[in-house]
Amino acid sequence: ELGSADWAQRVANSKFAQWPAYGRASRGHIGIQDHGDRVSFRNLKIREIN
Repeated sequence: ELGSADWAQRVANSKFAQWPAYGRASRGHIGIQDHGDRVSFRNLKIREIN
């Protein structure tokens, strides 16, 4: 669960610990990564869930 104590501990123990705001934005941009491998994306649909 985002914002839980478990989430905070996992972030603190990860490579993202140096970014204090990591995973805290409720809105914003989505980044899709390929990590250097060949990838394809098709028909991505992103919608807000209330």
